[in-house]
Amino acid sequence: MAWLDQRRATWSKTPNRHVLINAKTALGTGPVSPEYLKRHLLHQGVYLERIRGDRVLYEALTVGADPLRLALVFNLSHTTASSYAAIAQSLLDDTAAVEELP
Repeated sequence: MAWLDQRRATWSKTPNRHVLINAKTALGTGPVSPEYLKRHLLHQGVYLERIRGDRVLYEALTVGADPLRLALVFNLSHTTASSYAAIAQSLLDDTAAVEELP
């Protein structure tokens, strides 16, 4: 979330739809280079699969755990989309239960 806040503050008018951008790619629409990813993420123990998984789960939490939407937006198999939706629904249910406590 901190990265997204920084990204919005630094490049608020970028046409680039990629989550990971830098000063060079913010002016266009292409992704960052593999070398950029390696230097800035992998050396710090951050893996792209984890970022993608977090993004999918965030989307599922935001739109109400709809597996069809997840499959279409992220090009996931129905099995994977259903798994993400089930996890999101469980988290949403847990949150609702905690909010109902006196």
